[in-house]
Amino acid sequence: SMVDPHEIASIDGLDENTAAELQARAKAYLDNQAAAFEDKRKALGVSDELAGFVSLSPPMVVALGEAGIKTVEDLADCATDDLTGWNERKDGTTIKHKGAFTGMDVPADEANNLIMSARISMGWIEAPVVVDAEAEAEEAV
Repeated sequence: SMVDPHEIASIDGLDENTAAELQARAKAYLDNQAAAFEDKRKALGVSDELAGFVSLSPPMVVALGEAGIKTVEDLADCATDDLTGWNERKDGTTIKHKGAFTGMDVPADEANNLIMSARISMGWIEAPVVVDAEAEAEEAV
């Protein structure tokens, strides 16, 4: 999702060479970041299968590894709270328990979808069948 150098060059005072240089630097930075996440997740022992799983970003993969979630099976075994964290009421105070994705912008429904995808991938549950209402209506005729 890089911005076209021509668009960057339309900013006052920037020519296309400068724009191309900025773009090259941004790409190098992103490549280095991706490589750093890749090294870290491997050091944490996160499986290639989990690293390539559905919509997990490299920072999410590392966060899972740091939480001890290293395989698709580990992810399938999670509850949503394991990923999002949860609050516990104790003696009138709230204790916040961290989840793997605490501090990241991962909503509970996304966390839940990841877990469900992992369970489907493991064959623990069947993928929900999408019912085609029109086809059913035709068959009923």
